[in-house]
Amino acid sequence: CFAQVQLPLNVPLYQDSLNKVITSTKADSVKAEACFLLCDSWYRQDTVKAKEYLTKGKLLAAGNAYLNSIYFYFLANLSYVNSIPTAEYYYMQGDSALQNFNTPRANAYKAKNWHNYGVMQQLKDDNKKFADILLNKSIPYAQLSGDSVYLGKCFFDLGLTFKNMG
Repeated sequence: CFAQVQLPLNVPLYQDSLNKVITSTKADSVKAEACFLLCDSWYRQDTVKAKEYLTKGKLLAAGNAYLNSIYFYFLANLSYVNSIPTAEYYYMQGDSALQNFNTPRANAYKAKNWHNYGVMQQLKDDNKKFADILLNKSIPYAQLSGDSVYLGKCFFDLGLTFKNMG
């Protein structure tokens, strides 16, 4: 149950829309976030393309502390493909960097960082630690974010985790 961005049904159209944002928007911050989202939409199919978008987003995010903080979430997702310990490290770097921000969007990324870090623990057969992370980190941050869909996902994952624990 690795956490993923909830992609729309028509992924190519979603990716095309994000590419249009990159080419038609003047604000580097908007372009950077679009690149990060494109990275997340590609890392399961094409890690080279995902890395290109992540790198481009990082360059566009230069000087923006918030975007440089959420960068770690996307870097961790991309790193998960090759190295769970590296992904764990970047999820925690992301959480640490986001502590300076107390906005709904920052709290959403804190929830996602912790959730995915918890999934890494579950992959190591530590369902108890994953449940603890969901209860004490992901769910509280998801509540602060106001994202009821992600909050529901966290509760769903908590239920599955309790079921797996017997």
